[in-house]
Amino acid sequence: MAANTINTFPLDRMIGQLVEFDQIDFEPLMMEFEAILKEDNDAAVMAGIDGFDMPLLAVTYRPDPKAGTGRVRTPSERPFNNLSTTAYKMLGGPPLAPRGMDSRIATNFRTGIAQLESQKAWLVLWAWEDVVSVDDIAFLGFHFRGEGNLPVRNLAHLRPSTYRRCKAALHDFTVKLISRIRGRS
Repeated sequence: MAANTINTFPLDRMIGQLVEFDQIDFEPLMMEFEAILKEDNDAAVMAGIDGFDMPLLAVTYRPDPKAGTGRVRTPSERPFNNLSTTAYKMLGGPPLAPRGMDSRIATNFRTGIAQLESQKAWLVLWAWEDVVSVDDIAFLGFHFRGEGNLPVRNLAHLRPSTYRRCKAALHDFTVKLISRIRGRS
């Protein structure tokens, strides 16, 4: 997972002058960041966009892009929600999402909030959970790095568009916070 940060030092300094940092509840902002990450992951999955807002290289082994993206429920399903090669070829979803929004790249996307008391910091984490092969091997990293014969299809970055949305949410949060602080003065 990529580590991207938004520098809030100037804001932190100003807020520190006005109110104790410990009194500010950042959880609503972190929850908004989580929602943005989920929405943007879902949109990028369906658009076939990587972690840099660039189109993913098309899949060549699914010859019929009009085949559909519906959930395939056949005897070909294998452990950990894997499909056989034949079943994958029946689907027309975007790269890494042959079943569209029913693909594990969408359904197994997870976010979480963490607060580091010692550093007075909040984190929003994201990852794809339990996207594994029939042998229980997490394989998305192979796609992200383009290992073996795989082309690079790297979703593991904070997309520039996602960053802009989070930055706008931080701005709105800050404006509301300063308005509340000024209202107390």
